[in-house]
Amino acid sequence: MGSALHEFESAVLLSFDQTAPAHLRDVALSSLEALKLSSDSISFCLQALGITGEACVKFWCLQVLVDVVRQSRYSTLAEGEQAALRASLMGWAQTKGAPQTDEAPYVKNKFAQLLVALLKVDFPHKWPHFFEQLLGTLQNGPVAIDFFLRLLTSVHEEVVSSDGSGFDASVAARIKDGMRDRCLPQVADAWLSILQLHESAPELAVACLHTIHLYVPWIDINLVAPPHPPRRFLELFVAFLHEPQLHENSCLCLTELVGKRMDASAKLEHLDSLAVVRLLANVAASGVALSAPFAALVAAVSLELLDCWERLALRAPPSADGSNLSASASSSLRAAMPLLLTCLSSPLLEVSQCTMNFLHAYVGRLRKLAPSRDELSAHEEHLQQLLVGMARKSVHPADYCFEAEDEAEEAFTAYRREVATLFKGVARVHGSLAQLFVRSTLETTLDAIESAPWAHVEVALWLLFQLGEGLPDAAIRDKEGVFPLMMTRLLSSSASAHPHQAVQLLYFEIIVRYYRFFLAQPQYLHTALSSFLDGRGLRNQRLAVRSRICYLLLRFVKLTLKAAPPQFVDAVSSLSLALSLSPSDEPFPLEEPHLANERAAAAPSGAACSGERANGPALSGSPEALPLSAAEQLNLFEVCGLVLGAPLAQPRHVAELLEVLLTPPLDRLQRLCEVGLSPPTAHERQHRRAAHPHAAGGLRARAASDSSDEVFFAA
Repeated sequence: MGSALHEFESAVLLSFDQTAPAHLRDVALSSLEALKLSSDSISFCLQALGITGEACVKFWCLQVLVDVVRQSRYSTLAEGEQAALRASLMGWAQTKGAPQTDEAPYVKNKFAQLLVALLKVDFPHKWPHFFEQLLGTLQNGPVAIDFFLRLLTSVHEEVVSSDGSGFDASVAARIKDGMRDRCLPQVADAWLSILQLHESAPELAVACLHTIHLYVPWIDINLVAPPHPPRRFLELFVAFLHEPQLHENSCLCLTELVGKRMDASAKLEHLDSLAVVRLLANVAASGVALSAPFAALVAAVSLELLDCWERLALRAPPSADGSNLSASASSSLRAAMPLLLTCLSSPLLEVSQCTMNFLHAYVGRLRKLAPSRDELSAHEEHLQQLLVGMARKSVHPADYCFEAEDEAEEAFTAYRREVATLFKGVARVHGSLAQLFVRSTLETTLDAIESAPWAHVEVALWLLFQLGEGLPDAAIRDKEGVFPLMMTRLLSSSASAHPHQAVQLLYFEIIVRYYRFFLAQPQYLHTALSSFLDGRGLRNQRLAVRSRICYLLLRFVKLTLKAAPPQFVDAVSSLSLALSLSPSDEPFPLEEPHLANERAAAAPSGAACSGERANGPALSGSPEALPLSAAEQLNLFEVCGLVLGAPLAQPRHVAELLEVLLTPPLDRLQRLCEVGLSPPTAHERQHRRAAHPHAAGGLRARAASDSSDEVFFAA
């Protein structure tokens, strides 16, 4: 086979060489394709596999054999030919053992794929002793062990896992049943032997752990976690948690062990026998760094206990035994919570994130499982710790940039949204606890607002902002409740004048979100409105704050107008001054808002990063240097129209204010009309300039549509 093998190897090498001349590659590919279709391709590839030293040639031969087995050609072979193929492949595997017999990873993976393809056709009826034969090769050395583990992994990926595109439930059941009947105890013994090589061959131990976690869901649990000692697998899994190289895959194995599907009472007994809560607490106490896999393991244990508690508590018909088991599950869950909350509080976002699925389930089910205050009190301590943990994890990094978020900041923002959902869930389950926590946090922060970091002030306000969605409307309107006390404390603080933009904006967002508080206690409307109109709001030097305030002011007025005091009319005078100074001779066209965005991006006062620009002076006593964009002006015009359209002042006074408002845009429109026909190149520009006063007048007319005719006749 010497010259033929040499030509064959050259053709294969050419076929893989993308830099080779095209005509040579075409010739090589044609000859290889002819070889695939020839009647002796199987025997040729088997011979070449045992002789060649080129890894890519071995790969090509194995791929041809995979195609033979997967396609109809293998089924047409005589029984003897099929047996010869199986024997040849097992013989090749038996030559592997010592390090010098190792193959390239892609060759080993392709060989495992070929054996699995044969298993899908011939196991167990035609090849019943396959696994016994493969287990017999393990004594040959580390290469044989590596082949064995890759084969088991390939069985999972291509046969057992339903995620594969070629999944066949009947084939999967046949192979799993065949393995259960013939070899799984021996496979488990082999795993244990391989794990004991962790000091001399840690890479094999890692691969073995990965394989074990794939098989635990469907093999007999007693093979790896017997109900009584010795529990050699469990001891190794826990010991490996202290080994950085083995830690992650040990966590995966333990996660699968606790997640094994069982009846609720059997699952609770299984978890108790493993003593997994105590074991993990001891591991964490020993100083092992919290990792994402470890946090996921703790969350999995907690979720299993929660499921047991729920299934046992709701089991019908009720029984004394069921009640005792349910109480035991609840007690075990409470024992697991401290470690779970420690994982939540990890400074690493990916670790904390692993606890979220469980916490959402825990909070969501508490209302059903602990409907009474007495039952809920058993979990109150952990809910309190959960609130503290969420608050701490929601604090922005000191260098956070709101205007140009990077990948880490985007991840934090997404995480914070999830925390907000969880926080509102706690507020729904235990509203009084959430209110008292937010009140304590808010008061402590506002008392030290001058020295507190901006991120601490922001998160205290953020908690108040989120709280309302978890509370009933009555809690916000209740004049004697905790919530109104927090609102009055906020209104009396200097938060609205805080030097950081994030705090300023959040203050105004809170004012608008909780407009119902102002409807119930209208005496605070003037205080809130004043903050909108002065240097904290409309006269703020930061463009981003000022722009948002114009929108929020419109919302606030719309929502509270029915309870507005006569002093609201005075706001029109302040707005008239700002509107009389804007727009400049070059207003921003309504139909081209991107120009306004470009202007905002160019303005340093609109910075949102938490450095010097976001913490510098933000307040201005005069609006002269702060012209408003067209969109901002239109919001303010509508505010004026709403206020003047409400019966808050005498018609004569309303008419005077209307005249003040109408005069500047009408004068400007008059000047534009007097210009006459503009040159063609400037016509579109003049049209856009004229659009603004028309739109302003239209908004005023729409907002004031409920006014009496007397006001407009007087005007």
